[in-house]
Amino acid sequence: MNSTQRRKAYFLSGTMCDERLWTKTWEALSDHLDPHHIEIHDCRDFDEINDRIHKETKEEKALLIGFSLGAYSAMNYALQYPGNIESLVLIASSAEGLSPRELKLRKDYISFLEEHSYLGISQKRIEEFLGSRHVSNKEIVGTIKAMDRDLGKEVLINQLTATSYRTSLIDRLSEIKFPLLLIGGEEDNVIKTEDLNSIHAALPDSDLSFVKNSGHMIPLEQPQELGRLILNWLS
Repeated sequence: MNSTQRRKAYFLSGTMCDERLWTKTWEALSDHLDPHHIEIHDCRDFDEINDRIHKETKEEKALLIGFSLGAYSAMNYALQYPGNIESLVLIASSAEGLSPRELKLRKDYISFLEEHSYLGISQKRIEEFLGSRHVSNKEIVGTIKAMDRDLGKEVLINQLTATSYRTSLIDRLSEIKFPLLLIGGEEDNVIKTEDLNSIHAALPDSDLSFVKNSGHMIPLEQPQELGRLILNWLS
């Protein structure tokens, strides 16, 4: 099936991730979806992210698929421009804002980064993102390290700064009237199960699935299963 027959889908990545996050998921979806990656790592706030999505989708009714920060960004955009959304897939997503404690920790980390060299993401931090079966997977770990290295310190500071002042979207979710799929990892240590359940509870018509043997990095850890869930839902 060529790109003119496949359904166009727009993908948004998480913090310190680029299109390499999706490579194997796109392979699983290739017969049915025509993927377009929207880069948001250089955006300075959520208004700029909204503008970027608006420009890239050409303001058409879009199928948006977001991961982590990208999922929050897709949700935020959809609430601002509901008429431009056909359907929404949110992977490893929370609709909550940062707590005062989380915001302070982030500010402190940004200050530290501004004064010191960035040595790259640590193995310990990577292990926090992955399910138990994948912490020693050299290919997955290598992809995470490569994305982090290539994007670098300035992008990390920009992304942390740009996305610090995120508000809770929970109270506005009832405004969503289009199809929505939520996907979480059963071993996710970053996004709590309750976060996904709270979105699902606010949107009774949404669908919620959890992926076995996966932590936070579902597109890297379980791309085939992720692709299957998305295609089954879309069909």
